[in-house]
Amino acid sequence: MESKSDSSIKLQLRELSELRPTEQHCPEHAAFLANEISRLMEWTTPIMIDVESGVIMDGHHRYSAAKLLQLKRVPCIALSYKNPLLSVSHWDPLLTISTHQILQAGLTGQLLGKKTTRHQLAKTLPKTAFKLADLACEL
Repeated sequence: MESKSDSSIKLQLRELSELRPTEQHCPEHAAFLANEISRLMEWTTPIMIDVESGVIMDGHHRYSAAKLLQLKRVPCIALSYKNPLLSVSHWDPLLTISTHQILQAGLTGQLLGKKTTRHQLAKTLPKTAFKLADLACEL
C-alpha cells in the first residue's frame, strides 16, 4: 500500500494536556520564556506538534512556559511526520534519530536528552497574537 505525503500545516488551539513532550529541556530557559510571554501578555510563536499524537516536535521550552503560566491551551502548528516540508535529524550530525524513536519518547514519557531532535520546516512558521487571558480561561 502506498502512503500519501501530507503537506498540510494547520494552526490550531490545542489543550495543553493533549501535548506530549519528547525531550528534556532547560527549566531556566523555560522560566525566562514564561516571563517574556507574560510581559508581552500574548503568545506569539506556536508549538510544532504531530497532528495525530500531540507529540511535540519543536517548542519544549514554550510548552513548559505555558505550564508555568497555567495556560489551558496554546497555539500549535499541527502537521504530519509524512509532510514533505518537514525534515528530522539529530542535533549531533554524527548521530541519527528516527521518527519512531521520537514518537515512542512522547507516547511513553521516556524523554530523550536535551537538544536530541531537530525538526525543520521548509517554510517559516506563522506568528500568532493570542492574548494570554484567552489561553488561560476555560472554554
